[in-house]
Parts: sequence; C-alpha cells; structure tokens
Amino acid sequence: MVTLQYQTYGRAGRPALVLLHGLLGSAINWSSIGRQLSADYYVLVPDLRNHGNSPHTDGMTYTEMTQDLIGLLEQEHIAQATFVGHSMGGKLAMRFALLAPHRVQALGIVDVCPVTYHHTFDHYFDLFASIDLTRIRCREDAQQQMIAAGIDEVMQFFLLQNLRRAGTGWAWRINLAALQAGQSHIVGFDAPLGYRYDGRTWVIYGAESDYVLPEYGATLKGYFPGAVLHPIANAGHWVHVDQPQQFIQALQSFLQA
Repeated sequence: MVTLQYQTYGRAGRPALVLLHGLLGSAINWSSIGRQLSADYYVLVPDLRNHGNSPHTDGMTYTEMTQDLIGLLEQEHIAQATFVGHSMGGKLAMRFALLAPHRVQALGIVDVCPVTYHHTFDHYFDLFASIDLTRIRCREDAQQQMIAAGIDEVMQFFLLQNLRRAGTGWAWRINLAALQAGQSHIVGFDAPLGYRYDGRTWVIYGAESDYVLPEYGATLKGYFPGAVLHPIANAGHWVHVDQPQQFIQALQSFLQA
C-alpha cells in the first residue's frame, strides 16, 4: 500500500465523494468538477499510485490500488463514500465496490466496463518518449516540440500537465516505466467472477466511444445487476472533456437519484 496524495473540496462531514482519474491523468483532471460539487459533498480527488504527486512503485494492479484507497478512507475516517471513476479509475472504482461493497454508497462508472480490453497505450508512451527533456528550459519549449511532432492541442494539454520541474531541469510526474510494464493489468479486470455489487450504479459513457459496447452488457450486469446506462451524445472516451455540461448534468442526476 502507498499513501496517496490528494485534493479535497468542500467540508469534511458532508457526504463523501471520491473521484478517480484515468491512466496518465491526475487529480487535476477532476478539479473543476470537484469545485462544482463541493457545496453538497466532501470531495476527495487522489493522485493514484505512479501518477501526479503520489509515490512511484513497481506494482500497478487493481488489487494494490484498492488497498491504497482503503488507506485513504481510513486516513480521512470515512466509513462509506460514493465513488466515481473514469477509464482506469472506473475499473478501480468497480473493483473496490465488488471487494468492499459496504464502503460504497453508490458507484459512478465513466466510459469503461469490467472487461479485458485488447489495446495498448504504446502510442501515448511514444508521445512522452518523443519529447527531449534535455532541451526544455520552460513549458513553452516542451509545447513547441509537441507542435513540431504534430501532437494535437488536447493531447498537448494532457502531456504538459504531467511535466514538472526537477532541480535545474524537467521530468515527468508519472512513472512511465511502471505504467508501461503494467499495461496488461490496467487493460484487464481482476475481480473474481461471482462477486457483485447491488448498490446504485450508473455507467455514464460517450455514445461515440468503443469502451462501452452491447456485447459487454452481460458481464456488466453480472457484476452490477442494477447498472443503468446513460449515454452522452457527441462524446467519445473523454466524456467529461468532450461534453462537460452534459456530463456534469448526468453526474448530478446520478448523485441525486
């Protein structure tokens, strides 16, 4: 178990809401949404292991990340929380709900299913590797390299969020080696068959995404019998980026259901 770094929004004592980012992200991905929900919830947004400001470690399994989350709840003296997670964070939220259902008030899954996917993230790791950190004096230098490499504006923003000062130079916040080595765990799903979470569950997903498909329905319902599917039109995998207003409306409907 590692001790996660995290941001909080709202006042302790309100209903707890934990927001979990996806692969190569960090707590900052949820900052705007965390602030919007802080009037009604005590929002906790951790940097998952090997991301953001949390510790680097070789292990990158959902079993290990579940233990990290239990440690976070214990640290905050929270007995039960609502969990919302995107992509890898959504798989972690599902894994947590199946193994510790008594600690989950409700479950919000964002554009992912409890299945093993068959893609890799090598393209993203190649993008990080294409940036020559020795030639960077400021963030603008890094951005110019990205523009020259043909990296689009959205991905530039995503990559730059992971750039940090390291002494007199620059480095990536994320543990690229551990994440690349752990790809098989990240695209997989290690909760045993036979486990189920009967609490309130919504799957908010991009209608144009291929992460939530009809053929995954039986597996989803096997683990989460009450799962409600809520598509967001004109959105892909990054639902909360593609359609932020529609996403927050769907999220608030889930939280108030």
